[in-house]
This record gives sequence, C-alpha cells and structure tokens, in this order.
Amino acid sequence: MRFDTALREYVLERIAEIGQVDLLVGIPAYNSEETMVGVMKAVYAGLDRHDSAHDYAFLREADLAILVPRPDGSLDPFLLRHLPRARRAPHPGPAGWSAAVRQALGGLTRRRSTD
Repeated sequence: MRFDTALREYVLERIAEIGQVDLLVGIPAYNSEETMVGVMKAVYAGLDRHDSAHDYAFLREADLAILVPRPDGSLDPFLLRHLPRARRAPHPGPAGWSAAVRQALGGLTRRRSTD
C-alpha cells in the first residue's frame, strides 16, 4: 500500500484547523514500546538541558510560546517581561511542557486512527 503522507487523518484535520504549520516534529516509535521509551528519554533529557533565557530568540518568533517553570515553580523574569502573551506550562520540566502542548493541541494526543 502506498501513502501520500505519514500523518494520520486526525493530525491532518488539526493542521487544517490551525491553518499553517511551520514545523511539525514526528517521533518514530515503530510500534515498539522499547523504542518509544528510548526516544522519550532522549527528548526529556533534551528538554531538561534548556534554560528558558537562552530560548528567548526562538520563543519570540514562535506563533505560540510556552514558558516552562523552573524546578522551584518560578518563571524566568526576563521572559515574563518580554513575552507577556506566552502560555505558562502548569508544571516544571517535561511533564509541564507535555501538558501545555496537549492543551494547545486541544487534546489531539492519544487519539487513534481506525485505519
């Protein structure tokens, strides 16, 4: 069977609702729990390394900026001052980032295609 896209129908529908997507990141898991665990550990390690102040240039250009709290729950004062419309993740670290992204996508994650 030949496919025109690797994206599931519900993802294409969400992109159509949004109108335009500049960057879409897919994480291949190959339907393997072992592969997915390794990939998610790598993603989380990458997220943990970022300091929000260093991400200002990227966040400034983003259509939707999300500020992730520090481990103590505080947000970077510089980013708060310069990105007043940024969304705030509800928790520090990857858990907060994940929750904020799920909210921004309107609960899109975990839906499954019937194909």
